[in-house]
Amino acid sequence: MVNLRRVTADITPQDSVEVEAPLGQLSVTVYPNPTKGDLVVAVTGLKEEETIQFLLFDPQGHQLLRLQGQSGSTRINLSAYPSGWYMLQVIKKDERVEFKIIKQ
Repeated sequence: MVNLRRVTADITPQDSVEVEAPLGQLSVTVYPNPTKGDLVVAVTGLKEEETIQFLLFDPQGHQLLRLQGQSGSTRINLSAYPSGWYMLQVIKKDERVEFKIIKQ
């Protein structure tokens, strides 16, 4: 069993449209938040051969989406989901960071 270290970046609509949080030696930036459709997750500090996981959950904790990414930017299209809040987890090995995403 792997124990995940957790860091949470809680975002509400009045907060900045770009949020950055550390993930070990990496930096993860999510924008725009709130979003009307596309959400960009930018990861810096990841080695070229390494991958990272993106998991999206609804408020009830149901996993809606699972993507694998690499260093750079990953675009996540949320236009198919209703307005409300979602939890985005960004995971690398045994570390993760969570972002509260507002979909307008």
